[in-house]
Amino acid sequence: MVVVSDSSPLISLAAVKQLSLLADVFGPIMVPDTVWEEVTARGARRPGAAEVAGADWIKRHAVAESSVGTLLKQELDAGEAAPLALALQQEADVVLLDERRARKRATDLGLAVVGTLGVLLAAKRQGYLQALRPMLDGLRYEVGMWLSDMLYREILIQAGEAP
Repeated sequence: MVVVSDSSPLISLAAVKQLSLLADVFGPIMVPDTVWEEVTARGARRPGAAEVAGADWIKRHAVAESSVGTLLKQELDAGEAAPLALALQQEADVVLLDERRARKRATDLGLAVVGTLGVLLAAKRQGYLQALRPMLDGLRYEVGMWLSDMLYREILIQAGEAP
Protein backbone atom coordinates (compact mmCIF):
# COMPACT_ATOMS: atom_id res chain seq x y z
CA MET A 1 0.00 0.00 0.00
CA VAL A 2 1.36 3.42 -0.96
CA VAL A 3 0.53 6.08 1.65
CA VAL A 4 1.60 9.74 1.61
CA SER A 5 1.21 12.01 4.64
CA ASP A 6 0.88 15.71 5.31
CA SER A 7 2.42 17.12 8.49
CA SER A 8 -0.73 17.43 10.62
CA PRO A 9 -1.42 13.69 11.13
CA LEU A 10 2.27 13.15 11.98
CA ILE A 11 2.34 15.99 14.51
CA SER A 12 -1.07 15.22 16.02
CA LEU A 13 -0.41 11.52 16.48
CA ALA A 14 3.06 12.17 17.90
CA ALA A 15 1.59 14.67 20.37
CA VAL A 16 -0.70 11.96 21.80
CA LYS A 17 2.14 9.40 21.72
CA GLN A 18 0.56 7.38 18.91
CA LEU A 19 2.75 8.06 15.86
CA SER A 20 3.56 4.36 15.51
CA LEU A 21 -0.11 3.67 14.73
CA LEU A 22 0.61 4.90 11.21
CA ALA A 23 3.09 2.07 10.70
CA ASP A 24 0.72 -0.41 12.36
CA VAL A 25 -2.23 0.53 10.16
CA PHE A 26 -0.49 1.41 6.87
CA GLY A 27 3.11 0.19 6.94
CA PRO A 28 5.70 2.55 5.43
CA ILE A 29 4.62 6.17 4.93
CA MET A 30 5.99 8.59 2.34
CA VAL A 31 6.38 12.29 3.05
CA PRO A 32 7.52 14.97 0.63
CA ASP A 33 10.69 16.90 1.49
CA THR A 34 8.63 19.98 2.43
CA VAL A 35 6.67 18.02 5.05
CA TRP A 36 9.87 16.44 6.39
CA GLU A 37 11.43 19.90 6.77
CA GLU A 38 8.28 21.36 8.30
CA VAL A 39 8.09 18.65 10.95
CA THR A 40 11.75 17.89 11.71
CA ALA A 41 13.57 21.17 11.07
CA ARG A 42 11.17 24.11 11.34
CA GLY A 43 9.18 22.24 13.99
CA ALA A 44 12.23 20.97 15.87
CA ARG A 45 10.83 22.00 19.26
CA ARG A 46 7.30 20.72 18.57
CA PRO A 47 5.75 17.31 19.10
CA GLY A 48 6.67 14.88 16.37
CA ALA A 49 10.03 16.30 15.30
CA ALA A 50 12.26 13.72 16.98
CA GLU A 51 9.74 10.91 16.50
CA VAL A 52 9.43 11.50 12.75
CA ALA A 53 13.18 11.93 12.31
CA GLY A 54 13.77 8.64 14.11
CA ALA A 55 11.05 6.60 12.42
CA ASP A 56 12.69 4.39 9.80
CA TRP A 57 9.27 3.58 8.34
CA ILE A 58 8.72 7.22 7.31
CA LYS A 59 10.37 7.69 3.92
CA ARG A 60 11.30 11.13 2.61
CA HIS A 61 10.71 11.77 -1.11
CA ALA A 62 11.37 14.60 -3.52
CA VAL A 63 8.38 15.78 -5.53
CA ALA A 64 8.97 15.97 -9.25
CA GLU A 65 8.07 19.28 -10.86
CA SER A 66 4.80 19.03 -12.78
CA SER A 67 2.03 21.23 -14.08
CA VAL A 68 -0.36 19.72 -11.52
CA GLY A 69 2.11 20.49 -8.72
CA THR A 70 2.41 24.07 -9.94
CA LEU A 71 -1.38 24.45 -9.98
CA LEU A 72 -1.69 22.95 -6.51
CA LYS A 73 0.85 25.47 -5.17
CA GLN A 74 -1.38 28.26 -6.46
CA GLU A 75 -4.39 26.88 -4.58
CA LEU A 76 -2.79 25.54 -1.39
CA ASP A 77 0.25 26.32 0.71
CA ALA A 78 3.42 24.36 -0.10
CA GLY A 79 2.97 22.03 2.88
CA GLU A 80 -0.46 20.98 1.59
CA ALA A 81 0.33 20.99 -2.14
CA ALA A 82 3.42 18.78 -1.89
CA PRO A 83 1.69 15.73 -0.35
CA LEU A 84 -1.00 15.87 -3.02
CA ALA A 85 1.58 16.18 -5.80
CA LEU A 86 3.60 13.28 -4.33
CA ALA A 87 0.45 11.17 -3.93
CA LEU A 88 -0.37 11.70 -7.60
CA GLN A 89 3.23 11.08 -8.65
CA GLN A 90 3.43 7.83 -6.65
CA GLU A 91 -0.15 6.74 -7.47
CA ALA A 92 -0.82 6.54 -3.75
CA ASP A 93 -3.61 4.44 -2.35
CA VAL A 94 -4.17 6.91 0.50
CA VAL A 95 -3.15 10.45 1.38
CA LEU A 96 -3.23 11.46 5.05
CA LEU A 97 -4.62 14.99 5.47
CA ASP A 98 -6.59 16.97 8.04
CA GLU A 99 -7.00 20.42 6.49
CA ARG A 100 -10.40 20.88 4.86
CA ARG A 101 -9.26 22.64 1.66
CA ALA A 102 -6.52 20.09 1.00
CA ARG A 103 -8.93 17.20 1.66
CA LYS A 104 -11.44 18.66 -0.79
CA ARG A 105 -8.79 19.15 -3.45
CA ALA A 106 -7.44 15.62 -2.92
CA THR A 107 -10.93 14.18 -3.32
CA ASP A 108 -11.41 16.27 -6.48
CA LEU A 109 -8.20 14.71 -7.81
CA GLY A 110 -9.51 11.21 -7.12
CA LEU A 111 -7.28 10.51 -4.13
CA ALA A 112 -8.50 8.52 -1.14
CA VAL A 113 -8.18 10.66 1.99
CA VAL A 114 -7.83 9.63 5.63
CA GLY A 115 -7.36 12.09 8.47
CA THR A 116 -5.98 11.74 11.97
CA LEU A 117 -9.36 10.67 13.31
CA GLY A 118 -9.68 8.07 10.55
CA VAL A 119 -6.26 6.67 11.47
CA LEU A 120 -7.29 6.40 15.12
CA LEU A 121 -10.59 4.76 14.20
CA ALA A 122 -8.83 2.24 11.92
CA ALA A 123 -6.31 1.50 14.68
CA LYS A 124 -9.13 0.85 17.15
CA ARG A 125 -10.94 -1.42 14.71
CA GLN A 126 -7.73 -3.35 14.00
CA GLY A 127 -7.03 -3.83 17.71
CA TYR A 128 -4.06 -1.47 18.06
CA LEU A 129 -5.96 0.79 20.48
CA GLN A 130 -8.08 -0.32 23.41
CA ALA A 131 -9.96 2.98 23.71
CA LEU A 132 -10.38 5.94 21.40
CA ARG A 133 -11.80 8.44 23.91
CA PRO A 134 -8.41 9.21 25.58
CA MET A 135 -6.90 9.89 22.15
CA LEU A 136 -9.76 12.21 21.18
CA ASP A 137 -9.46 14.03 24.50
CA GLY A 138 -5.72 14.37 23.99
CA LEU A 139 -6.22 15.80 20.51
CA ARG A 140 -8.83 18.21 21.81
CA TYR A 141 -7.22 19.41 25.01
CA GLU A 142 -3.48 18.84 24.56
CA VAL A 143 -3.00 19.34 20.83
CA GLY A 144 -5.76 21.91 20.41
CA MET A 145 -7.44 20.13 17.48
CA TRP A 146 -10.93 21.48 17.04
CA LEU A 147 -13.52 18.69 17.18
CA SER A 148 -17.18 19.57 17.29
CA ASP A 149 -19.23 17.77 19.92
CA MET A 150 -21.18 16.09 17.13
CA LEU A 151 -18.01 14.76 15.44
CA TYR A 152 -16.61 13.67 18.81
CA ARG A 153 -19.76 11.65 19.55
CA GLU A 154 -19.93 10.23 16.01
CA ILE A 155 -16.34 8.94 16.15
CA LEU A 156 -16.99 7.36 19.55
CA ILE A 157 -20.14 5.68 18.22
CA GLN A 158 -18.22 4.35 15.20
CA ALA A 159 -15.55 3.03 17.59
CA GLY A 160 -18.15 1.26 19.72
CA GLU A 161 -17.58 3.68 22.60
CA ALA A 162 -20.93 5.46 22.51
CA PRO A 163 -21.13 8.28 25.06
